[in-house]
Amino acid sequence: MLLIHFIFRLKIINMKALHKYGFLILLTITLADCASHKKTMYNILNDLKQNNNNEKFDIDLFNNNRNDNSYIYTSENGSVIEIVGDKNIGVNELQYPVNKLYTIQKIFYPNLNIKYKGFNLKGVKIGKGDYYDEYGNITVKNEDEKFGKFDYNQLILFLDKKGYVDIQKGNWKNVVDIEFDNDNDKKLWKVYINDGIPRQLVIDGNSGKIIRTNRIYVYE
Repeated sequence: MLLIHFIFRLKIINMKALHKYGFLILLTITLADCASHKKTMYNILNDLKQNNNNEKFDIDLFNNNRNDNSYIYTSENGSVIEIVGDKNIGVNELQYPVNKLYTIQKIFYPNLNIKYKGFNLKGVKIGKGDYYDEYGNITVKNEDEKFGKFDYNQLILFLDKKGYVDIQKGNWKNVVDIEFDNDNDKKLWKVYINDGIPRQLVIDGNSGKIIRTNRIYVYE
């Protein structure tokens, strides 16, 4: 009886050890997998943030260099800056950083005070946007809240895998335009591609599946 009791207790101890260490092994594998997944996560902005200083447009620089209502130049850091100004509607400034797919946008009121600062992908606002009223009061809006599970980071990874964009070089290659629809909780990406065959990819903003491909016919 003593021998049977000892063997039974030994089995219980082994089972407890198995549960204990098996749980630790499972937990370690799970954590390692999560960490590995986190390392491969792509963030196009890489947590880049705008400074929320209340700035004013340099009208003298613009007037001294403009061609009609526009001025394009390259900054010291290599970014191409495109400015379009109108005394009635204000100024729109687009900055194209080197080897990046995103664009930095600034909009100024007709009085040259800042109206908006933020980031976009082919016109689709992303990240944190700073909105200013005419008195300089700021409201920060999280533009990412409108996206579904398949957000712009995953979209860019998908397009890079397909060869339509080049993340490393910041080259849009075959992508002409991008739109995002968020009507009635139906989130859709619309990507316009021209690699010799102009077409539109309609992609589910939650699952990332291509819903349909629409051919675009150009008549000359």
